[in-house]
Amino acid sequence: MSAPVNAATANKMHNPNFILRMPAEHGKTGVVSYEERPIPEIGPMDVLVEVKKTGVCGSDVHYWQHGAIGPFAVSLCPNGMCLGHESSGIVVKVGSDEKVKVKPGQRVAMEPGFGCGVCSDCKSGRYELCEFMTFAATPPFEGGTLCRYFKLPADFVHPIADSLTLEEGAMMEPLSVAVHAAAKIGQIKVNENVIVFGCGPVGLLLIATAKALGARRIIAVDINQERLTFAKRYANTESFQPPSKNENESQDEYMARTVKELHNTLGVESRGINGIDLVLEASGAQPCITMGLHFLKPAGRFVQVGMGRPDIQIPVGAMMSKEIQYRTSFRYGPGTYALAIDLVSQGKIDLKALHTHSFAYNDALSAFEATKAGKGKDGKSLIKAVIDGPEELQFGSSTRRLFLDEPDAESLRKIKAASERAAVAKGATGEAEVRVGLDEMNFGKLSPYVKPSGSILGLRASDLKPSMLFSRGFKPKEFFKWLQWNLYTSLQDYHHRMLLFQKGEWQTEKEGIPGLKWIERRKASNQWASTVALDKYTQLQKAITSGDLKTINKLAIHTLKDNSDSQAKTVKINREKKYDWKLLKINETPSVMSVRTTNVMPMLPESAEKRICQVVVKFNTEQTLGPDHQSQNIVDYVMFEKPLWMRNGDWKMRDKVYETPYFQ
Repeated sequence: MSAPVNAATANKMHNPNFILRMPAEHGKTGVVSYEERPIPEIGPMDVLVEVKKTGVCGSDVHYWQHGAIGPFAVSLCPNGMCLGHESSGIVVKVGSDEKVKVKPGQRVAMEPGFGCGVCSDCKSGRYELCEFMTFAATPPFEGGTLCRYFKLPADFVHPIADSLTLEEGAMMEPLSVAVHAAAKIGQIKVNENVIVFGCGPVGLLLIATAKALGARRIIAVDINQERLTFAKRYANTESFQPPSKNENESQDEYMARTVKELHNTLGVESRGINGIDLVLEASGAQPCITMGLHFLKPAGRFVQVGMGRPDIQIPVGAMMSKEIQYRTSFRYGPGTYALAIDLVSQGKIDLKALHTHSFAYNDALSAFEATKAGKGKDGKSLIKAVIDGPEELQFGSSTRRLFLDEPDAESLRKIKAASERAAVAKGATGEAEVRVGLDEMNFGKLSPYVKPSGSILGLRASDLKPSMLFSRGFKPKEFFKWLQWNLYTSLQDYHHRMLLFQKGEWQTEKEGIPGLKWIERRKASNQWASTVALDKYTQLQKAITSGDLKTINKLAIHTLKDNSDSQAKTVKINREKKYDWKLLKINETPSVMSVRTTNVMPMLPESAEKRICQVVVKFNTEQTLGPDHQSQNIVDYVMFEKPLWMRNGDWKMRDKVYETPYFQ
């Protein structure tokens, strides 16, 4: 199956959603597409999470293939349904209520189902049974977590430790299904004997949970020998592959023979300490359910976890004579996520071994196809596929007074020592550059970042390594003081130009800020490094001021060619000139992504401490943009450059054109 036609543009959307729609013709596979959806508005007790990882569940695939699970039909969603519910991400916005404890920037596992909070089920602590449950990717709710931003109540996000990956965070959802079934419904006890039917993802997690909670013996049952082999390797389980049913053999005869084979091959007994205390059934298959009920010793417990056919039959007579407890398990409830996270954090459950395949966000359909097939394009068996979140959006910068933290004494010492070693190695007159990893430094809250593809204003991806380049003779302490001031003045200058532009006063010099005439005069000299963004900025100012609608329309649909990926960036212009911008909050300390230095062109009067020629800084802020005054969380990558031929040592901020943070 070919990818959705708009897959290539998915990462460019502000809030892309992976939407499923079912065709009118019954029996047809669903149609998926990437669609822009509004960024959710949060209430006082809500949080907004930027989704980073999403696991593919069998229920997602079932909706895609069949359009419904029981009464939950995609046809109940008039705008289509966003798929995905096994997710983790980073909190980007929190509600105003003081009871909200999570903070922006925290990594969280997302519990995707929440009740109304006021019904009898919710008030009794069984919100998983709420009649008005809102659950991601479950009709009639149209929202799912295969998107950029997802809103949920603050008490349904669960912080994860730094030692856990976001992939593990996403897998807390299926693990919670297993923990709920084994611990709460199954009431597993230490030293009990447990049988698990079905060695798919949920079955393996049931096995892992039973082991973590102290089971004496765990026997995995499956008809697939490859799955049984993996289960043994994963959790050191015993395994049992049921025999095939003979022709003309009655159901009772087949069950008696199978029970006898289990007893003979594994030493299981009908009663006592070697009997089976608990069966966890994850396949949903009629033979497995019947078999599991026959395997149990008297007073044993059976928990149905896998979703089977609606007409499953159970041997009530055999159950009654042994007082078998038959229970069902549905999703998870209070405390389950916390226990699941704790078991993984303590190292009692290994989730990494189950994550076998990864997919980019714009290749989500391949993840669904591979999950359905049970193997990836590499030919290897697939247990759990995880889809990355959309790539980070890159907007133009619009912010004011932002400062960097100064490095501490130990970091300065390391830089100085590294520079001296480089100088000795290269010789006093030669070029001397040394890489100093950011993870070795303590620049306040600076953090490394490697963009997986594309470029930042002409920087190749290879230039954005998580390292800093320092030249021989570099004086870091003086530079950081100097850089702080230049960041402030450059950003302030850019903001003032935008204000002048909004007032229609771009052509004059006002409030000490150069106008367009000054810019054009500067461009005529050899001291000005022109940019595509500046040219468009100038054309746009002229067109709006003169009311040239033809030029405005042309600029509104023109494309700007990035020098690395040549992907089109669309500029939208508001004809009423109602522009607004306001910095509301700094979400995290600005981070230096890349610092480049040079020792070339020694004939220029550049002092040693000013040999840095380019700095890329990441800003994460909440801003109000555009005429509708909507606030957004914006991640900016701002390049500051000091052209070598500018002898006065001035820095300038290189203009950026991404997805029009000003003109939308």
